[in-house]
Amino acid sequence: MNRFEDVVEILAVKGNIQHAAVVLNKLRTKPFYDSKPGEVVWRLELWHYERPEETWHKVQDEMFVVMYRERIPRQVYDEKSIVLDPALGGLRPVAEEPKVNLGKVVLPPATPGVRLRERKKTRPELDQTPVSPERGVAR
Repeated sequence: MNRFEDVVEILAVKGNIQHAAVVLNKLRTKPFYDSKPGEVVWRLELWHYERPEETWHKVQDEMFVVMYRERIPRQVYDEKSIVLDPALGGLRPVAEEPKVNLGKVVLPPATPGVRLRERKKTRPELDQTPVSPERGVAR
């Protein structure tokens, strides 16, 4: 990780024995070059890791995926309400099936914060999340 951001929160880690995906919520609250008083830099990033041997390494052929990057006043960041829902990720419509049935989607509360939606598992078959072998991302 770089040292620019001074607040780093790990929102999610998903994977298998060889591949993992990590979602990071990163914030720079200290003054930086050409910053205005009270301004922050907020980033939401996805990093991929692999474990070819005994040690985990960041995937070398990509830096990371930036989902959000904003340079905003701290007050605007504090008012953000973003909920990430893993159940809605990794959906890939294809020509044979252009529509994906999401079931009933319930909107999360509009409380401020950047967070991950936790789902309660109600059936035993939901305990095992299928994992894509190429990146360790839940399908």
